[in-house]
Amino acid sequence: MMTKIKLAGYEFDGPYSDIENIRDEPGVYVVMSFRGAHLPIVLDIGTAGEGMWQDSQGLKRRLKNHSRKSCWEKHRINGKLAYAVLYIQNQKQRLYIEDQLRRKFNPPCGTTPPEPFNPL
Repeated sequence: MMTKIKLAGYEFDGPYSDIENIRDEPGVYVVMSFRGAHLPIVLDIGTAGEGMWQDSQGLKRRLKNHSRKSCWEKHRINGKLAYAVLYIQNQKQRLYIEDQLRRKFNPPCGTTPPEPFNPL
């Protein structure tokens, strides 16, 4: 049975503590820190797949080789890193969901654009 976590109305697979359990497919990722029985802290949100920035990397490769890993370590506050993923092929949908999640959670790693993303 696959574990699921609901974030801002979206049902993600995970959270996974091991990146090896994540498929190398396009989608949206959420990096979190878990500390005991406390609610998870959202550290970063992003996308992987065809597009300008990801060079067609899937989620597994994107997370394994991420340039913001040091930011995740800095903000995890003695918690364990975990990853939730939502597999989505459509790039505009991925960017829209990333934008919605960044606005809701305001993670310390990465940036939230000043204007909402409009996929149309």
